[in-house]
Parts: sequence; structure tokens; C-alpha cells
Amino acid sequence: MKKWVVAALCASLAAAGGWALAKNTDTITLIVNGNKVETDVAPQIINGRVMVPVRAVSEAMGAEVAWDSEQKSVIVRRPEGPKPIARLPLDQTTLYALKEKDGQYAPLLVEHKGQFKLANWKNVTNPTYAPKIESRDLTGDGKHELIIILTTGYGTGALTQDIHVLQTDTFEERRVPDPVETVKQNVTSKVAKEQVEMSIGGKTTVIPANKIPAAPSTWFPSVGIGGIVTYETQENALLARVPAQISPAHFLGHFHITYQFVQDQFQVTSIEFVQD
Repeated sequence: MKKWVVAALCASLAAAGGWALAKNTDTITLIVNGNKVETDVAPQIINGRVMVPVRAVSEAMGAEVAWDSEQKSVIVRRPEGPKPIARLPLDQTTLYALKEKDGQYAPLLVEHKGQFKLANWKNVTNPTYAPKIESRDLTGDGKHELIIILTTGYGTGALTQDIHVLQTDTFEERRVPDPVETVKQNVTSKVAKEQVEMSIGGKTTVIPANKIPAAPSTWFPSVGIGGIVTYETQENALLARVPAQISPAHFLGHFHITYQFVQDQFQVTSIEFVQD
């Protein structure tokens, strides 16, 4: 860890978090890595210099700030540097982690061709579940977007992913509808001792008990979803998979959800149940 001691800062700065002697009342916007930072005490202009609260700037860049009352010093600590956790070399794209805590990397920093975006995303630190970066034209505008797939949790019978689609020129994010909510809104199920029924848009799939390895006594009262969510791309479309769980150790199959970019947003174009 590197350490900087800023001994010249007076005690009133650390106590108040700002510059008490400033008289300039013009509004100054503080932007760190392209993101607006709100502060308790606004930046001020003093004797022709712009003065900003050290804590706000430091923490926005992933550093920790402490006040040493004995030395009357502000101490700023930060890691050796952002840690690269995924790369797409041909597209000049790197995803960095700024902090690591409790098995999670967060926040994350996207670099694309010398431009940066700081995002409040997270990914588990287990290298088996490292982020995935792809470059595809999913919007049909002739330009490739960045597709970043993150793993936010994993465990026995659990694996959850998150997806972010960014415009490369502006870093604007194109939101993808939540696949779990999509299943909840469009799928109905019925669990009985002799069979399980799954209905999507008037189409019903019936799975008899003798086709399900798990004993009926272990079945859930209703089909479970949400413990596993994964994403992938197929040509110019996005695909999400949400398994249908009938018991602690058995899945009936998967809901396949296809998204396409229509009328300036990603929309669900199909939901299909695929039996295991």
C-alpha cells in the first residue's frame, strides 16, 4: 500500500470536510472519472485556485482517507493500482477491479480505447467465474457494443450473473429486462403428485412424475426459479437461461429467453421451456 501524508491541511479541513475560509459562492461541479460526486461541502475557489474536499475525491477514486489528530494530518491510502480482471485485447478493452472485499470485486472500472467508465458493479473474486467481455453489434446500428457478463454469486445449486451492454462511444448502457421477472410475468406452473405443468402463452408442457428422477415427496409446492441465471450472445441476440427447479437437487429444464434490440431498447422476443 502506498501512503501519502498531507501535513499542510489544517485541522478545520478534516473536521468540517471542506474549506471554511472560502468566500466564492459560484456553483462548482466535481466530476471524478466521468462521474459527478456529491460532497457535504461544495468545492470553492480560493485565491484563484479550485479547492475540493480531499475525502470526496479520494474515496471516489477508490482510496481510503483517515485523520491523524496527533500529527494533524490527512492520510490517504490506496491500493497499488486497479487490478485487471478481464480483457478483450483486440477491442482494446480492459475491466479493472478497484476494491476487493468479502469475496467480491467492487466497484469496477471499464477502459475502452483510452476512455474510462467507473461503475458500481460487482463480480466474485473466484477466478473460475471471471467476467466475460464481448464486442458485437446487438443494436443493429453498424457499431459494436461492449457486452460485459458478471458473476455476482455462486454456490451449491446457485449461480447468478448480471449483464451490461455499453455503447462504445458514449458508455451509455442499454438495459436488458430482468429474466427472472420475465419468467414470473409470463409463465404459470402447477405441481401435483402425478405431474408438473408449465404454461407459456397458451402452450403447456406436462411432465409426468415417472419422468422426474426426484421423488414427489421431495418436490417443492411450486416450481422454483432465480437461483441460477446465466447469459450468452448468439449472433446479434442476447439469450438468458433460468432453470426450473422442482427439488433441492433436481431441475426440470430451462427457460430460454431471447432478447433483441427493438425500438431503441432491448425487448423479450421469445420465451421457451426446454426440458432436461
